[in-house]
Amino acid sequence: MPRILFVGQARREKGLLDLIDATSKLTNSINLQVVRPQDPGPVSSLEQQHDTTNIGWINHFVSDAERANLYKRSSIVAVPYRSSFRHHGGASGGLSQALAHAQPVVTRETVSDQLPMSCGGAVVVPAGNVSALTEGLEQALQATTALTAAAVVEGPAFIHKHHTFEAYVTALLGRTNG
Repeated sequence: MPRILFVGQARREKGLLDLIDATSKLTNSINLQVVRPQDPGPVSSLEQQHDTTNIGWINHFVSDAERANLYKRSSIVAVPYRSSFRHHGGASGGLSQALAHAQPVVTRETVSDQLPMSCGGAVVVPAGNVSALTEGLEQALQATTALTAAAVVEGPAFIHKHHTFEAYVTALLGRTNG
């Protein structure tokens, strides 16, 4: 059974409720894995509102090795952030980790500027539209092999170029010297 990974808290702007709604409308069964310590209130509310039989909650911090294994075992990584994420955040650690682990991604336009140009390892859908998110998940699940092949080439190279200590130092030096 395909596994969709979501790494993050069940905060409104992260779009977990949208993801749960979208996965409930998929034509085939999936396992949704939610990884991160959660506040009991949002989880309890989600469990009351939705059939959560296909949701695995890893409600604690995981080691780097455990996280790497979770990415490796996932079919796709979902980063369904809402437009409001821009007001509360900026960079998506979950998206960067998915790229670093060479995993296919389904995300919204909200964080698409954090992907490599013409990213063949990602399906990007409009923000705020659960139906589009469902369609994007369906598309990704049907094209997992092609998305994974592109993610293997694009993701780690993008992270190495833009998100290493050396890349940050170079960018900082370039800004101060330019």
